[in-house]
Amino acid sequence: MLERLSIKARVTVSATAILVVVVLTLAIFSGRLLRADTERLIGEQQLSMIKLIAAQVDERVEDRFRALTTIASGISGELLSDPQKLQAWLEKREVVMRLFNRGGFVIDHTGFATASVPSELDRVGKRYGEGDAYERIMAGAKSAVLRPMIVQSSGTAVFGMAVPIKSAAGETIGILYGVIDLSRPNFLDIVASNRVGTTGGFFVIDQKSRRVLSATDKSRVMEELPKPGINAAIDAFAAKDEHSIVLVNAKGVEVLSSIKSVPSAGWQLVASLPTSELDVPILKTRQRLILTSLLLTMLAGGLIWWTIRRELSPVQEAAKRLDAAAGGGAQPLVVKRPDEIGELFAAFNRQLAALRTREDALARTSRLARIGGWEMYPGTDTRIWSAETLRILEIDPPVSPASTEQVLGFYPPGGRAKVEEVNRLAIERGIGWDLEMQMITAKGRTIWVRNQGIAEQVDGVTTKLVGTLHDITERKEVE
Repeated sequence: MLERLSIKARVTVSATAILVVVVLTLAIFSGRLLRADTERLIGEQQLSMIKLIAAQVDERVEDRFRALTTIASGISGELLSDPQKLQAWLEKREVVMRLFNRGGFVIDHTGFATASVPSELDRVGKRYGEGDAYERIMAGAKSAVLRPMIVQSSGTAVFGMAVPIKSAAGETIGILYGVIDLSRPNFLDIVASNRVGTTGGFFVIDQKSRRVLSATDKSRVMEELPKPGINAAIDAFAAKDEHSIVLVNAKGVEVLSSIKSVPSAGWQLVASLPTSELDVPILKTRQRLILTSLLLTMLAGGLIWWTIRRELSPVQEAAKRLDAAAGGGAQPLVVKRPDEIGELFAAFNRQLAALRTREDALARTSRLARIGGWEMYPGTDTRIWSAETLRILEIDPPVSPASTEQVLGFYPPGGRAKVEEVNRLAIERGIGWDLEMQMITAKGRTIWVRNQGIAEQVDGVTTKLVGTLHDITERKEVE
């Protein structure tokens, strides 16, 4: 298809196509680089942000542990053994209700609750002496955060914080608990009230239970992450102390997630942003880049076409000159500049000079022998007669006949039918001829000639007739 176009068009189309491919390749490659750089920068920003939030959460956890420890230090063995006094004493500690929205309670060394605020929650007399936190506190731990759980009576999600109650001898004789109701406003709202991007958010995970304690999306509270071994990417991510990575979450959504541990509580703070949000500005940037590049490519294509047109203008001028001189002989081409085109023109001029030398020699030979040549093209009914043929027939100016009718005008009436017949046989069947006959020159003089011709065929079709015209008038007069 391109072969039908001019060199200017072919080079322009090819160069433009190459530029378009390069532009698209660069757009794709730069888009990937931009995506990677964006992920890295956003990941660093997310990580910096959750470090600050995690530090605030950790500080608030420590504040509550300190408050519980201070209250627990005021509970003596004597007070712990008198539930009524302990209940009245605990109700005066307003800090419990201020820091823990579901209050708190005390259990003795047997694991039974002996006092509770608020009292209407009916905790007193129930056994709470079980679980990992209880065992760690009784074993000597200074504090513990209980795993989140659902209260059966109310269906609310809660978690607790615990510190030991020590005797004068330093033995653990009880435990003081503070309880947080996750469905009510609490200190973790600093996480839930923030959002990452438009659709992303934060959430706090209890590492041991792998449950969500707080989240921007409230529906995710108490959601359990996939069990270890189900999602290797999540497992590897959760094993880090602080990290940012792109992964597919439990809901099958690709997200850019950052994680930071809250050491005082054994929690992890996670910031998660769907990568689809990252793609929006990247796609817009890529579209603008492609559009700008295509406009520049079109401009470059126009400049390429103009440059090629300018560079090839000597060739076009030479072609026009050669076409104009086709009937009267080619003229040397003008060499305007010493580049490849100039070298081509110089080589053409050298070949033309050599050809003219040979033609001059052939013309002299033909004139001495009084033999001319001719060619005829049946498809277009055009012909070319050599200079000697034109001289033999005394044609002036020396221009080849334009049609078959003009050619037949050089034959006497009795010879025209024979000429038409041999031409027909040559064209239709490829049969040549060799005739001696009379012709009438352009000046009306009768001469004798030997007319020979052959047919050149391609796939059985005659494309050209070639022959000679020999002036044999002198020989005929002698005979």
